[in-house]
Amino acid sequence: MLTPLSRRLPFGLCFYCFSFRIDEANLRIRAEQLRTRMSMYPSLILSQIVLQPLFVWLYWNHAPHYWLLLWLATFYAFHAVELVKWKRDKSRLDTLAECVDWHVHFTVFALGGGLLWAVGAIVFFPIDINEQSVLISVMLGLSAGAVTMNPVHPPSLYGFVLGLMVPLIAQVALENDTHHWLLALMLFVFTAVTMYAGHGLNRTFVLSLRQRFENSDLLQQLSRQKAETEEARNQLEKANIELNKALRQLKTVNTSLEQRVDEQTQQNIEKERLLIQQSRSAAMGEMISNIAHQWRQPLSTLGLVVQNIMLDYRENELNRESLEKYVDTAQQCVTQMSETIDDFRNFFRPDKAKVRFNLHQAVSDSLQLLEATLKNNNIQVAMGKDLGLEAFGHANEFSQVILNVLANAKDALVDNQPHQRRIEVELRETEYTGLVVIRDNAGGIPDGAMEKIFDPYFTTKASGTGIGLYMSKTIIEKHMDGSIVCRNTADGAEFTISIPLRSGAESGTEKT
Repeated sequence: MLTPLSRRLPFGLCFYCFSFRIDEANLRIRAEQLRTRMSMYPSLILSQIVLQPLFVWLYWNHAPHYWLLLWLATFYAFHAVELVKWKRDKSRLDTLAECVDWHVHFTVFALGGGLLWAVGAIVFFPIDINEQSVLISVMLGLSAGAVTMNPVHPPSLYGFVLGLMVPLIAQVALENDTHHWLLALMLFVFTAVTMYAGHGLNRTFVLSLRQRFENSDLLQQLSRQKAETEEARNQLEKANIELNKALRQLKTVNTSLEQRVDEQTQQNIEKERLLIQQSRSAAMGEMISNIAHQWRQPLSTLGLVVQNIMLDYRENELNRESLEKYVDTAQQCVTQMSETIDDFRNFFRPDKAKVRFNLHQAVSDSLQLLEATLKNNNIQVAMGKDLGLEAFGHANEFSQVILNVLANAKDALVDNQPHQRRIEVELRETEYTGLVVIRDNAGGIPDGAMEKIFDPYFTTKASGTGIGLYMSKTIIEKHMDGSIVCRNTADGAEFTISIPLRSGAESGTEKT
C-alpha cells in the first residue's frame, strides 16, 4: 500500500488508482464509472478506427507498405474484438462479478491499444528530426485526447498512456544525444503531468458521483420519512381514538383491580400469618417432644424417691436424715427440669437485636437440646473443632435453623434405621464466609424431592408439616444474607449453611 506522501506524487497516484478496487462498499460508484466509460466506448473505438488509416497514410512514403498494412489490420482485428464484446455485454453492469469483468476488459484493451500505438511509433520511427517531431506530436495528441475523453476509468487511462508513452520515451532516449535526452525528459514530464491531470479529473468525477448519490439517497430518505410521517400521523390519530377508549376501560378495570389487590393482599397476609402460626406450632411440638425426652430421667428419679419414702415409712425406717436425703434428691430433679424449661424458653425466644456470636457455640446449643433424644435413639454425633468463627446476626434464629436440620437428620435416621446411626457436623471457612456442614448416613433424600425440600408445605415425612426447611431457608437468606443448600452423598444427605463472617456492630448491636 502506498504511503500518504506517495499518493501526493503523480506516479504514486497512478499506481494507486491502477488498482481500482471493486467491492460491495463502493460497487455503486464503480458501476457508474464503468457505465460512463461504456457510453463513450464506441466513440473512442471509432475515433481510433478513423485515426489509424490517417497514421498509415502519413507514413505511407516513409515505411514499408506491408508493415503499415499489417499494423493497421492488427489494430482493426483488435477493435473488432472490442466491438463484439461491447455489443454482447454492454447491459451487464449490475453485479460485482460483471463490474470486475468489464474493469479487466477495459484495462487490458486500453493497455493493448497503447502498446499497438507504441509499436507503430517505434517501428516507423523516422530518422529525420522534423519527421520525429511530427510523430511525437501525434503521440502527444493521442495521450492528451485520452485524458480529456476518458478520465472516468483510471486503469484504462493509465494503461493507454503508459503503454504508448513509455516505449516512445525509451525510443527517443536510445538516440543517445543531448537533444534527444532533453526531448525524452520533456516527454516524461508531459506523461507525468498528463496522468496527474487525469487523476484530478477522475477524482472530480468520483466526488460528483458521490454527491449525486448522496443527494439521491437524501431525497429518497426524505420521501420515505415524509411517507412514514404521514403514516405515523394516521396511525397516531387511530391510536389516540383507541387510547381514549382504552382509558375509559382502564378506569373501570382500575377500580376492580384495586379491590382485587386489597383482597389478595389480605389473603397473602392471612396466609403468611397462618404459615408463621404453623411454624410456631411445629416448633412448639418439637420443643415439647424434646422437653419430654429431657424430663424422662428426672421424672423416673422422682418416682423412685416417692416409692422409697413410702417403703421406709411402712417399715418405720423413715427418719429425719433419710427424709432430708430424699428431699435433696427430689429438689435436684426439680431444679434440672426447671433448667430444661428455661433452656428451651430462651432458645425459642426471638432476638430483638443482632449480635456477634460464635458458630460453634450456636451449634453446640442446638445439640444440647437434642442430646437426650439423640442418646435414646442411639445416634452418635461427631462435632468438629471450634475454629473461632464469628458471625453477626440473630443467634437464636441461627440455632433454630441448626436445630431444624439436626431434627430432620434424627427423624431420617430413626425411620431408615441404618446399622450405625451417625450425624457429622463440620465447620469450615472460605474467605469471608463461614460454613456449617451437617451430614448423616440415613440414605439421602428420595429422587424427585431434592428440588422441593425448601418449598412450603412439602415434606417427605408421614407426620411432617413441610414448614421447617422453608422457614430455615427464609431465616438464612433474608435475615442473615447467607444460603442453605442440600445434596446427597454416598451415605445420606448433606446440608451446607453459608453465613457471612463480618463484624457489623463494632460500636454496639444493630437494631432490626
